[in-house]
Amino acid sequence: MSNQQSQGKTKTQECALVCEGSSGMRVIGGQKIGYPANHRTMFFWSSQPSKLPCVGIRILFPRSSNPNVSFFGLDGRPNAYLGIEVRLHVGTWTSTAEKLDGERLEALPKRAAEKAGPMCLLRFKLKDGQSASVEGIGLPFDAANDDDDQVVNHGQPLDGVRTLRDICTQTEFVVLFGGCMMIPRGETCFQQDFPKIIKPVFPYSTGYVSY
Repeated sequence: MSNQQSQGKTKTQECALVCEGSSGMRVIGGQKIGYPANHRTMFFWSSQPSKLPCVGIRILFPRSSNPNVSFFGLDGRPNAYLGIEVRLHVGTWTSTAEKLDGERLEALPKRAAEKAGPMCLLRFKLKDGQSASVEGIGLPFDAANDDDDQVVNHGQPLDGVRTLRDICTQTEFVVLFGGCMMIPRGETCFQQDFPKIIKPVFPYSTGYVSY
């Protein structure tokens, strides 16, 4: 069963971040796709009228249940999570997709047995001179556990892999999904989800002169 959710014109899919290096592939997050973590990592793609269309990664850090330090959302209700979003605006990146099976799948860290099956990677590469936008950094945060307190408030690596600062300033993002349903979107840079970007056009011909 797909764990894709739709929220208005924002859709989300459970995921994990992958960091590739000389020590192999290391995973950040992925609580809902079979990896042990204190937080959820979700991929989203959004075309809300009030915001620039984008794709991104949302990392949820559980807040302390202490009522003396509760953090309230815009709806007046206690907010149980700090959400940090890394947004990649449409037109600033390209994407590719890869199905993982066989040796490539075995190269990943082990996940829970009930989550066995094929997986896929989507790679997002920012174009030259482009950068991600970030929401949620710098907000007050009293963590539910010591590990997340160290990550958010003291700059320690997330899951022992990479700091939030390093994640937010990356120019390439590798996102891991359970199953292969995201491959068509990654192969086409999400063209089915976003209308063509219309550039502003000056309303007069080049011969128009204003007095």
